[in-house]
Amino acid sequence: MSVIKCIFNYFKKHRIIFVFTLLVIISVTFLSLVPPQLLKIIVDDLSSSNNISHLWIYALLYMLIFITIGIINFLKEILLVIISQGVGKRIRLEMLTKVNRLSYKNFAEYDYGTLEAYFSNDVEEINTLITSGVISMIIDSFKTVSYTHLRAHETLSDL
Repeated sequence: MSVIKCIFNYFKKHRIIFVFTLLVIISVTFLSLVPPQLLKIIVDDLSSSNNISHLWIYALLYMLIFITIGIINFLKEILLVIISQGVGKRIRLEMLTKVNRLSYKNFAEYDYGTLEAYFSNDVEEINTLITSGVISMIIDSFKTVSYTHLRAHETLSDL
């Protein structure tokens, strides 16, 4: 079974984690767009109006957004570890099932430690790829598209 199939099977079995993953991706993407917009409001609108009371409100909101982003990022990291461990366990079980089907003749072809390296090193690299690669890359691509869309929208509205 391929790694992609293991990931899809994991999400089929754990639908709540899949939904939670989607919510975290959407939350991180949306919340990362808010601070630049708040700064735009503070710099463009409030700095010219000399109204300090609104500035305090926006500053407090800015700080609360960053606290929320930190909490969501913490949840994202926990979620990534849970997903990678679940997928890694599934891959190891699939590999063990395949090893159990092999004959003793096949084991003679492997060098000492090669089979253990497949179980530990390769699966750990897949876990690392999932935790620090795939979902973070998806979130970053959504952020990039959203920033580009907002920037294009602002440029068009300025005309």
